[in-house]
Amino acid sequence: MKVIAAVLATAVVLAGAAFAGNVTPMQLTALSKRVTALDTRLAAVEKSNATLNGYVTACLHTFVGVGQFGSTDAGGYVYNNADSTGTFTTTALDVAGPGDVPTYNFPFGAPACADSTP
Repeated sequence: MKVIAAVLATAVVLAGAAFAGNVTPMQLTALSKRVTALDTRLAAVEKSNATLNGYVTACLHTFVGVGQFGSTDAGGYVYNNADSTGTFTTTALDVAGPGDVPTYNFPFGAPACADSTP
């Protein structure tokens, strides 16, 4: 078992040495610059994710059930045209009441978060 481990360790060292011998200083510099740029981008993404996560946790913790109510055929909400040309019935989204099955669930933010920007 020790012999196998020693052979594997030797192979890894020799492979690493062979690879390192084939890399030019220019390639190493270019790779180093790419790694530095990726580290910078990763830090920016992590900061952005932390900010967004904080906003979601603090502000979007409640959902409100919303449904589409009314029908243009069987009545619905009455809409009055602003130019006084008449009224007509239409459907609308409204908060689902007790016993209603919501069609959608919308996130409902805390009032303190209404003016904040993530």
